[in-house]
Amino acid sequence: MNALLITIIIILFILFCPIPIILKANINEDGGSLTLYKKTFNFPSSKISTITNGTFEKKPTKKPKKKKKKSKIKIDVLKLISSINSIKFKPTFRMKLNIQYGFEDAMITGISYGFIGSILYFLKWIIDIPFKSKKYDFKIAPIFDKNILLLFLDCIIWLNIAKILYIMIIIIKNTKISK
Repeated sequence: MNALLITIIIILFILFCPIPIILKANINEDGGSLTLYKKTFNFPSSKISTITNGTFEKKPTKKPKKKKKKSKIKIDVLKLISSINSIKFKPTFRMKLNIQYGFEDAMITGISYGFIGSILYFLKWIIDIPFKSKKYDFKIAPIFDKNILLLFLDCIIWLNIAKILYIMIIIIKNTKISK
């Protein structure tokens, strides 16, 4: 009897114990880094400039093979978003974002300041659908007459297995499989 009680307590602890997922990103003049838990991925500034220059090579396409008919999965996206948005039992999300940027033209810097601010509030609205935002702090600092991009992101998502299972059940309820 005692072993059963201890097993139930351990299972409940595992289900409801919060697990933090920590994500940090940092972009500056020397390069950038992305940290997930304690694993850090560094990339030099030369790779950042090649990404932003937009030089990509197009790969040749292959002829598609004939495939067997598969069952189709239909998801009512609006119903899924409204059902996930209405639940109270969501993972917790905390985010700090600090952006310092600038262009040589002061007019472009000023216009982009308003554009980036509106994009960040739209991003908060999208994040609030699957997560419960506890702290959402962002700062935008335009630097005039200088080409620069400095970005610091600190993000923590608190999950537990019970919340993941609950959201998966809602997703499964809103999917329809037809043959």
